[in-house]
Amino acid sequence: FTYVSPSATKLTGSKREQLVGMHYLELVVPEWQEATLAFYKEQFHSGLPETIFLFPIICADGDRRWVEQTVVLETDGDKVSGFHALVRDVTDRKRVEDELQSARDKAVRASRFKSQLLANVSHDLRIPLSSIMLIAEMLQKGYYGDVSEEQEERLQIIRDSGAMLQLLIKNLLDEAQLEAGKLELKMQPFPPEYFLNITSVLKPLVEQRGLRWEEDLADNLPSVLYGDVDRLKQILSNLVTNAAKFTRKGKVKLRVFQPDNAHWTFEVSDTGKGIAQNVLSHVFEPFWQEDGSITRGEQTGIGLGLSIVKQLTTCMDGSITVDSIEGEGTTFTATFPIPDAYRQQKTEEQVAEPFVEADAEITQTSKPTLPIPDEADAELLEEGGREPLNQSTDGVPSEAEESAAAKSSAEVSTEDADEEPTQPPTSDDEKSQNA
Repeated sequence: FTYVSPSATKLTGSKREQLVGMHYLELVVPEWQEATLAFYKEQFHSGLPETIFLFPIICADGDRRWVEQTVVLETDGDKVSGFHALVRDVTDRKRVEDELQSARDKAVRASRFKSQLLANVSHDLRIPLSSIMLIAEMLQKGYYGDVSEEQEERLQIIRDSGAMLQLLIKNLLDEAQLEAGKLELKMQPFPPEYFLNITSVLKPLVEQRGLRWEEDLADNLPSVLYGDVDRLKQILSNLVTNAAKFTRKGKVKLRVFQPDNAHWTFEVSDTGKGIAQNVLSHVFEPFWQEDGSITRGEQTGIGLGLSIVKQLTTCMDGSITVDSIEGEGTTFTATFPIPDAYRQQKTEEQVAEPFVEADAEITQTSKPTLPIPDEADAELLEEGGREPLNQSTDGVPSEAEESAAAKSSAEVSTEDADEEPTQPPTSDDEKSQNA
């Protein structure tokens, strides 16, 4: 250094005469000297007029401070004759940046751990639950002897509760797979009937709560839609059960139409209490509910239904919006693209053919299958007419489980225990609204 300002002596804690004549690398902490030297060698060799570099220095008292140094080269013709350096103490800024980065890293690790934990726990719960439900079914059907009417009712409660748990576990698995980016979709063309046939299950669910079920299917619906049929049904089921749960009186309505040649849309609306405008932006957040907690009190579920709806819709390149007027009701609108190749009208037979073949393969299977944890359960499943599967680790419920759970859930007039409410009712057992 040939000149040192008073602020530089204050920053380093050294006297002016100590700094004048010192090489700048003597102030740089040892582990940063090589990188700092390489940086400025590159500037001098390339002739870059001005640079900014961040590095730590050692002060006279041994303290380390982070500085941001701006170096402007002095030139004599084509040669570098010197430089000016402007140094700023950015220790506090660097500390805040490091804390933020550390927090981000911890959040990423926590998210990964949560996803893995959800998948592992859900999978471990699903396996013994299947055996419990099978035993209850076998008892109820008199496989081990006659049962009284009262015993049959008690066994039905076990089966219904098990079905609710299966659906809840399925949502946990879906959330874990969605967060990990491991959820696989089966995108394909299909006739509208393959999507709308789920209304035969949803309609009784709504009507058993004393509500009206209405359908409005547009006349101009194309003969070919596009997407993952099973996941589309899951989205619709989540939205309908959500609406039914939190609508005290009135109706739940499904509207399906084509807004333009490149898209198709379905809406689920209700006449419930509605959602406050200041919380609408949060309804698709996982584990969130209106009071800000992650527990629902008297309400069932874990707060994942609408989050899964949003993520599944996004995975299929679709969009979903929510509109609500307090005191009047809520409408969820999901829109999905139709690729160019499938915008031409095709006959139902052409589109349905692969689905028919798939159904035929299923009907050729002599026994339904369930996952089992050990040999004892395998024998029990075989006794009950089910074929055991080796335990898998993919965390994906079988179609047989999902179908049985959905059917049982509808029979007892209860919706998916994890579906998110759109309308908070006023009854004592349905107090808190959860998105």
